[in-house]
Amino acid sequence: MINKVLVWSIFAWISMVATTLAGYDAASVPANRIPWSGYWWPKNQGGLVNGYSDHPAPLKKYDAYVEGFYPGMAMETGRATEYDPTAPAWHGLCDAWAAASILEPEAVRAGTLNGIPFAVGDKKGLLTSYYRNNYSAVVYGSRYTGPGQDHADIHPGGIGGFHQTLINYIGIQGLPIVMDMDPGVEVWSYPVYRYEMTWVDSGNTRHVTCTVWMADNSVAPDFTGTLSRSETYTYLLDIDASGALLDSRGQWTGDSVSNHPDFMWFPTSVGGNHPYLDRNTVRAIVDSHPDGSDDRFEPNTTMQTAYPITDGIKGRFFWGNARNEDWYRVVLGKGDDFYTFMLSPANDLDIRLFDADGTEVGSSIPNGVRHTNVGADGDYYIRVIPGATLGAFYNISFFSSPSDLIPHLATAGGWETNLTLIGREQHNNSARLNLFGPDRALIGHSDLQVPENARVHANLGTVVDGSEASSARTAKILHLDADSPHRGFFSYTMGNQRTSIPLGGTPSRGLVVPRTLHEGPWYTGLAVMNTHPQNQTTVRMAALNDAGRILAESAFILAPGQHFAAPLEVFGSIPEDTTWASLTSEQPLEGFVLWGFYGPDGQAGLAGVPLLRNQLTGRTLYLPHLATYDGWTTEAAIVNNNNAPAAVVVTGYSARGTPGATRTFTIAPQGVWRGSVQALVGEQWNPGLAWARIEADQEVGGYQLFVGDNSGLAAMPLMTEHDAKTELSIKYVPELSRDWLGLALLNPAGRKTDIWAIPYDALGNQLNNGNFLWYNIPNGLAGLNNTVDVIENIFHGIPTETHTLRLFSEQPILGLGIFGEVLENRVDVLYLD
Repeated sequence: MINKVLVWSIFAWISMVATTLAGYDAASVPANRIPWSGYWWPKNQGGLVNGYSDHPAPLKKYDAYVEGFYPGMAMETGRATEYDPTAPAWHGLCDAWAAASILEPEAVRAGTLNGIPFAVGDKKGLLTSYYRNNYSAVVYGSRYTGPGQDHADIHPGGIGGFHQTLINYIGIQGLPIVMDMDPGVEVWSYPVYRYEMTWVDSGNTRHVTCTVWMADNSVAPDFTGTLSRSETYTYLLDIDASGALLDSRGQWTGDSVSNHPDFMWFPTSVGGNHPYLDRNTVRAIVDSHPDGSDDRFEPNTTMQTAYPITDGIKGRFFWGNARNEDWYRVVLGKGDDFYTFMLSPANDLDIRLFDADGTEVGSSIPNGVRHTNVGADGDYYIRVIPGATLGAFYNISFFSSPSDLIPHLATAGGWETNLTLIGREQHNNSARLNLFGPDRALIGHSDLQVPENARVHANLGTVVDGSEASSARTAKILHLDADSPHRGFFSYTMGNQRTSIPLGGTPSRGLVVPRTLHEGPWYTGLAVMNTHPQNQTTVRMAALNDAGRILAESAFILAPGQHFAAPLEVFGSIPEDTTWASLTSEQPLEGFVLWGFYGPDGQAGLAGVPLLRNQLTGRTLYLPHLATYDGWTTEAAIVNNNNAPAAVVVTGYSARGTPGATRTFTIAPQGVWRGSVQALVGEQWNPGLAWARIEADQEVGGYQLFVGDNSGLAAMPLMTEHDAKTELSIKYVPELSRDWLGLALLNPAGRKTDIWAIPYDALGNQLNNGNFLWYNIPNGLAGLNNTVDVIENIFHGIPTETHTLRLFSEQPILGLGIFGEVLENRVDVLYLD
């Protein structure tokens, strides 16, 4: 828990004059986030290659462990980078130590691997060396390089920025922050983990005295723990009449004019490549035990000696070495959803889950176990079983809710990928965004707080640890984890192109890829990912026509965790009369399809939907809105991914629920029907039809596409009977003074239902003074009726601050939202869930 207090000085309150007020603020990071002290390895001594305190050099031991002899690559390369007897006395690895002390657990004991002893100094030295020029960081301010530069330029916001950055990282986020404590040309980096501020207000000026505590590096290499040192600074900040800080540079005072920090930074992630050190090997050395046991969690070889994961299970990765069985224990609550998986393990590791009675529970997921809706509170046990590859390293992670994959991030060439999450009722949710690069290495992460009913938006090209980082722009895959199931969507935007795809897909070994219905400048794009982190998969693609005849077959290979996004034709042979393609795979796949076009006037449209799988099929499908006016057309595709013909009955209804047209036809095995809704309904079509129901004698699926005459384009899967619910959410309400939101609601039952709504602002606060917004009081929505209009006309009096909306109905209803952005002429659609 963050130790943060803000109190008013009683003495100052009693004795203050009209222009003076005293205040106090103090904070420290949680105990498990306090950085550890470590040696800074001065370059003119070269302790990493020459040794320290009569100890053999850490890099010499590394070579002996990796190559079986020394000197090897680490010693030869390290001698050129870690040692220079002519280097200035302040040159060393204080910044690498500071980053490692924040991102890595401390090495606290000596260990032995392959008979080679590694002291604490060896372990910390190798960790520090690995971080040399090998980490990403968010930097505040710029380094002082000499005369002509402002000594006070610690932050773009000046001293006020220094003040707020301290509070933001240590006080609010509970994270340390690194400071260059030397105001001159030299750089001395220290991780700061605690502050204490006192201040007196006088007029529009705040006089602040701030003491900061940091981990010191004036220690021996074998030192363990945190040796603390402190510095005190004084400065002035501008405030308004209410005491709120103004956006101003501030001013150092007293001794702080010449003795103050230079710049601040926070390490976001460590790099995956190092010229002579392997991260897995360094980690194995750091985790080694004096008796040579396999990992830092030993002894955990039985259920009774299981290692307890007690400090919060979400988002933590634990390194293990499967020299024998490993057991872990977690505490779960009734109703929880839990899963655990391994990242990049050896091929023959097995993982299982047991309750406290020793009964195996849960179901297998790729390289892990998932247990949904836990039946009882208590202890649960994870068992990692080694195969033939004894001593295989693995990363194991424990999460208390399902995860989602976004299999392609578009962050270059003007494209943006954005994520929107909606906080669930009665939950203050937290979520971790794990970003993976093209080589499927974890390159960064960000933790988000999603308050109940709030909407949180993140640009996935810039957010890592809550701040902009260049590494995020190289990310290609997002793995999203949270402490409750996700509600939300991800979207791609560029110019007037935008499409949103809902979260919540389940990977499948069989997927359907519909091709665009249009010729000319239209295209069909495909993004697909092998979700198995361990095994490669061969994906077989068959191109088919409307009648289900296979026109061409091809195959491609995806490595473990690999994603690929390209026009459909790049994946294999796609003859001209192909209407859809089937994907079959040895491992579960995740993905989506994009349809788009480029018009002659420079306008462009984009629409995307998840790839069709069993979860999106049913015997009854719905088109809850038929847009056939004001320049809009509605198209549909129905896929019969079965080995027998599908008998289909389509019925069109008016908005008042009157059947106006019926058509019966058959879709061939592995066939597809596609066309306009006018063709779908057939000769009985009339402009008064507002929605349609599709009934089949076996499971079918499909898509609905809205096409506007001014580059508008939007798509969604056909809704099934399972999508009808008594409670729905509108995930995104735009600024209605500028943009618009259309709402289509359908009551598929034969009974009338009342519908009401609760509006929330972006922070999850209920609006409208706690009162409901009602639809069509007192008549409600009659059975088999639909209503389509802008949201202001459906729910009168909707507050302008509304960001999300929860809908309630007496009977299960279906709904979709159509979003329009006037300035960019963009249109998007999402079904309500």
